Amino acid sequence: MRRYLILIFTTCLVLTLFILVGCQRESSTTSDPSSEIENNETKWEDIDQQSLYSIDLNDLEEKYKKNNQQDITKESELPYQLKVSVDYKDENIIYLLLLENPTNNMNKVYISFMPSLELIDSLYAASLLVTTTNNPNPINLDPLDIKQYEVGGSFFINESKIDQNFESNYQEVLVKVTWVDEKNEEQTRYTYVEAVPSENMKDLLLN
Repeated sequence: MRRYLILIFTTCLVLTLFILVGCQRESSTTSDPSSEIENNETKWEDIDQQSLYSIDLNDLEEKYKKNNQQDITKESELPYQLKVSVDYKDENIIYLLLLENPTNNMNKVYISFMPSLELIDSLYAASLLVTTTNNPNPINLDPLDIKQYEVGGSFFINESKIDQNFESNYQEVLVKVTWVDEKNEEQTRYTYVEAVPSENMKDLLLN
C-alpha cells in the first residue's frame, strides 16, 4: 500500500514539473512588439493601436534622452515637407503639424510628434506625444491628389512654470513619420522641426 501511494505521488510530481516547464517556455517566447518591429519580424500595420502608441512614446522619448543624431534626417533630405506652428489659446499651448508635398506616394501614413521633454514640468500632461497611431484607417498621400496631412495636439499650460528653460525649448519638436512606399516597403523618418510661434504665443512669453 505504501509503495502504491509513493508511486502515485511521484507520478503527480513529474506531471506538475512538465506543466511548469511548458508554461515557462511559452511565456519566454512572448516578444515585445517594439523589438519585433526593430527586427523586421512584424509589419507596423499588424500591431494594435495601443501598442503603436506605446512604441512611439518610448521611441521618441528615448531619442530625446539619448540625443542621438544618427537616426535624424535633415528637413532638406525628406521626401515631403514639414511645417509646425505653436499657438496659445485659453490656457492651452497648441501644436499643429502639416505634412505636405510628398515626392512619391505614401500609403498608410502614421505621424507622431513630441515637443521637447524639457517642457514636461510646465505642461499638465501625462506625456507629450501627439500621434495618429490610434487611427484605424491611416491616410494615403499622393503627389497628384491628396498632398497634405494635418495633425494637432494641445496641452494645458502652467503659466507659473514659464521660465527661461521653457522659452529655450518650446519650439523644438521631434517628428516621426512612418509609411509604406510604392515598393510596399515600410519607411520611417525622424526629424527635428522648429515650430513657428503665433502672435498669441509671443505675447504670452512677453508677459
